[in-house]
Amino acid sequence: MSSASSNRSVARDGLDYEKVYPSGHREQDSTEDRSPSSSSSSSTYEDLEVVDQDEGPDDGEKQIVRSVIGADGLREFVMVPEWTVNFFTSVIKENHFKTLRDNYQIPENVTIRLPYKSEKCYYDGVEGVGIYEQMLKAGLRFPLSSLHRELLCRLGLSVNQISPNAWRVFIAMEILYGAMSGGKKRLTVREFLHCYRPDEIDKSKGIYSFVPRSPLLKVIYDTPDSNRDWKRRYFFLEGDGWMGRPGDTDFMPVDTTWGILHPSSMDRP
Repeated sequence: MSSASSNRSVARDGLDYEKVYPSGHREQDSTEDRSPSSSSSSSTYEDLEVVDQDEGPDDGEKQIVRSVIGADGLREFVMVPEWTVNFFTSVIKENHFKTLRDNYQIPENVTIRLPYKSEKCYYDGVEGVGIYEQMLKAGLRFPLSSLHRELLCRLGLSVNQISPNAWRVFIAMEILYGAMSGGKKRLTVREFLHCYRPDEIDKSKGIYSFVPRSPLLKVIYDTPDSNRDWKRRYFFLEGDGWMGRPGDTDFMPVDTTWGILHPSSMDRP
């Protein structure tokens, strides 16, 4: 649903493959101009596009989900009652933050905080984005790489709508692609979506896995059967310093609001 999408590879020439996941910091003087907040005063209602989708609740009546897209391509807040994110509150404690930074190379300029009391991983008015710890254990790193931003923009999903095992599949494909080419080639989102498609998880509504388009296209076979209690272990990244790395010349903000996967996202590129 995000209007920001690209079908080209955004892996930069000359970047050593072993540097796919380095941490970094953003120039702080530019963050205000690119704030992803859905309540940003830079978007006026004259600039908003309203996208209606029909949802069928249990009572059989149609419910209209309104996802408002601003002139900058970022969504206004949208929430569907059945989304799994509504049912979990975090159990992470502040004394765990040092471990998070040390183990997953979160730079100091990226602000992390605990959820407020009863604050869900996604809710109206958040400045920043909720992050599940299991996503970091799956290999995701912040600030995001340009390839990971492109995946989110292509699907129109927030970073926390892709399940930990789905991140494992994508990142494993990314590493294998570079390794099999001797570091000469980089995986593209088009190539990945040729083999895999996003699929909403039945027991985790609003969150997506990646499933092979055919048995012959299944590349990654071994992922954990269960990420224990992962929906209760989340914290928040504030600002937009987590979105991009130093030197990114093709920076594009990603949505921090949850999206509803557009049917076209299921098509093979």
